[in-house]
Parts: sequence; C-alpha cells; structure tokens
Amino acid sequence: QAPDLVVEVRGGNRMNWFVPPAYTSFGTSVRAQPLLSPDTLAMALSRPTPSGLGVVPAMVVDARSTDGPELLRLALQAAANLPRPPMRQAVIQRLRRDPLEVASALARKYPQTPSVAYIPAVAWSATLRLSQLKNDPALVAKVKSEMAPWLNGARPSVNEKPDGVNLAGHIGFADLAALEKDEAARKLALDAAALFMPEEADAPARFGQVWCENMFFSATLLGRAGKLSDNAAYHDLMARTLTQYAQKLQRPGGLFQHAADSPFAWGRGNGFASLGLMEALTHLPPNHPRRGEILAIYRKQ
Repeated sequence: QAPDLVVEVRGGNRMNWFVPPAYTSFGTSVRAQPLLSPDTLAMALSRPTPSGLGVVPAMVVDARSTDGPELLRLALQAAANLPRPPMRQAVIQRLRRDPLEVASALARKYPQTPSVAYIPAVAWSATLRLSQLKNDPALVAKVKSEMAPWLNGARPSVNEKPDGVNLAGHIGFADLAALEKDEAARKLALDAAALFMPEEADAPARFGQVWCENMFFSATLLGRAGKLSDNAAYHDLMARTLTQYAQKLQRPGGLFQHAADSPFAWGRGNGFASLGLMEALTHLPPNHPRRGEILAIYRKQ
C-alpha cells in the first residue's frame, strides 16, 4: 500500500512545522515554514516519481514527546482536503493488475544477469511456465537466447567447484528439455543432477552441508531429473535427503533451523525448506514409498 500523507517527526522544544516548496499551501493552517534541507524523507517524497511511483504530500515537524495527540490532530486537519496522491493512485493501479500481467512484467525483466545459479534459473523456469499459460512462444525464445552460451557449449554450466547454488541453476535446462525435447538442455540438467549422487548408498545428496537451503537446491533439480530420465534413483535420493535433513533440522513445532550447529529458525531458510518439500511432492510419483513421510514433514512445517 501507499501513504496519503507522511509526517516526519523530530525532537524539539516546541512544535514547528515545515513543508517542501511543492506543498506550501498545504502547510498554511499550521503556519509551516519552507523545508529547504534536501536530505529529508519529506523532500525526497515531494520530488517527481520517488521509487518510480509518484509524489506524496509530506511534512516535517519538530515537537516535544508530549505533543503527540495535538500533532496528529493538526496534521489530519491540514490534510483533510488533500486529493488522493499520485503514489497511492499508482499503487492502486498495480494492485488491480491481473496476475498474468504481473508475471509478464517480471518475465521481461528477469533474469537481469543470466548465469547458472538458482536465482536466474527460477526466473527461466517461471518464464517457461508462463509461456505455456499464455501460449506465447516468444517467451521460450527469450529463455533460449539467454541460455545459448551454455546450450551451445560455449560456456560450461557446472563450476570448477560445484555447489548447490550452481547445480540448482540447472532447473531451467530441465524445464526447457521437458517443454521442447531439447537434448542439449536435457544433457546439461542430467549431468548436473548426477553430481548430487553420493558414494555411500544411504547418504544424502552431495554439496549439502546439512543446511536447510540445500533442501531446495537438491530437491528442485533431482525431482526434475527423475522425470526427465525415468530413473528412480534421482527420486530416491531426493526423498532420502529431505527426510534426513528433517530429522536433523526440523524442530518439534515444525519450523526448520538453519543448520545442526545454528539453532535459528531463519525465515528465508524456512522458505527454502518449504519449496524443497513442495518440489519433491510435485515430482515424486504417487506410489513412491517415502511420499507420505515427506508430506507429513511438509504439513508439520
């Protein structure tokens, strides 16, 4: 949402009001003086399109700690006849957008810097999904153009020292392979997924450090690889990894802590865990022996 009025309060010995030059008439009722300092929030909000949205009426007031009620009364009185500000109008227009319109705006902008890492790959995967929802082949062409250095072999997709961030970046290739039967993309995705395979039969996916973010990094690619290759070993590894991580990281109340030696329920980390579990449930076959266990972990969270 956006404000209709911003009041910036500073400590002082008595109440003194200031308004940016653009709002001189607005401050008449409180005998406001011109605000000249350029490094104030009020001045920034009075200039054209802050944050690309629009201006907002703003005031600065010096006041004592006991002036709160009177300060608020005077501010609301001064603002009583203000029209709806441009920033509020812009935000209302944004909120009225259709979800596909929002998705289309994001697809045009992201990834800003193509690379084989999970953040650009999530943008690629979402754009490919959007192309199906809108039946828009131009979106597929955009993704393929951005992926070209890796699809044509000009650049290696796996780092010299691979990690979960890099390997999860191959989900875009996996989704392109599923959508277009692109063999180059399929090979990149499956070669990366194979690197997650551990030497020990009962071990979790490699490159994990048993951190909750790796629940997403591994599951998001292994689930797709299982479908692409029809190889149950990928799904088995994904399920084993998630259940072992949950045993070590999920608290009795359902939240995940960041690591075994970091007992903090990191918000973004719980997002990673949640998405990893959802990716697993999306790609696991209905009859997989560990599907029920993963569903229970997800519901507990």
